[in-house]
Amino acid sequence: MRRRILLLLTALVVALAGTGMVFAYAGQRGGSTVEAEDQTKVLVAKAVIPAGTSGKTVVDNGLVGLEDVPTRLVPPGALVDVVAIGEEETASEIQPGEVLLPSRFVTSALAGTIVIPDDKVAVSVQVADAQRVSGFVRPGLDVAVFDTYAVEVPEPPLPAPGTSRPVVEQATRLLLPRATVIAVGPTALKTIGVEKKAESEDAAAPGAQTEVAALVTLAVPVRDAQRVAHAAQTGQITLALLNQDSRTSIAAADDNQTLFQ
Repeated sequence: MRRRILLLLTALVVALAGTGMVFAYAGQRGGSTVEAEDQTKVLVAKAVIPAGTSGKTVVDNGLVGLEDVPTRLVPPGALVDVVAIGEEETASEIQPGEVLLPSRFVTSALAGTIVIPDDKVAVSVQVADAQRVSGFVRPGLDVAVFDTYAVEVPEPPLPAPGTSRPVVEQATRLLLPRATVIAVGPTALKTIGVEKKAESEDAAAPGAQTEVAALVTLAVPVRDAQRVAHAAQTGQITLALLNQDSRTSIAAADDNQTLFQ
């Protein structure tokens, strides 16, 4: 009888020890999971904040709030306290979900202006709604800049089938692998489908169409600003949104002949 009782006690001790090991292991696993998804609380915009909005208005109307953001995605200098913006105003429009940075706020005298990094210049280009990713391009985001331009052909181009218009050879190539958007200007209607010399008669010109366009201002080195300015005058610029992990590199252009090769 005593032997049976001792065996039962021994089995109970072993079971309790095993259960403790399971809980300890689970706790270690849970801790490592939390550590792997490290979060940082930062101020995030809850709604559109127009340019020139005072910090007090932002706070009083609950336009920002502390949210958990993966630490690896938090930009350097992200704001964590509304006290830092109390006496300032937004330099440009802030979009919902945008992590707030000190550079997005300036003194009231500078409100509505743009902040240009010390080693960059600001260059603006007019792009249609489609070429700015359906309007999702906004200040603070990084974009790649593509240029579509005419290609010189060795012989006079032949007319397109069924038309009297010559085939125009075009190519598209990555112009800038990465540039930061610092402002998006007012939208306007841009007339397309007519010759530039008839701009004063665009509204009445047969076949003329209008599309929504906006001025997008980029912060780039002066050499790149020169290239962007030239491309804007001679070709068509398209912007592509990037994230921190996007990889871009300048490669050979795609043209009408190589597009599907």
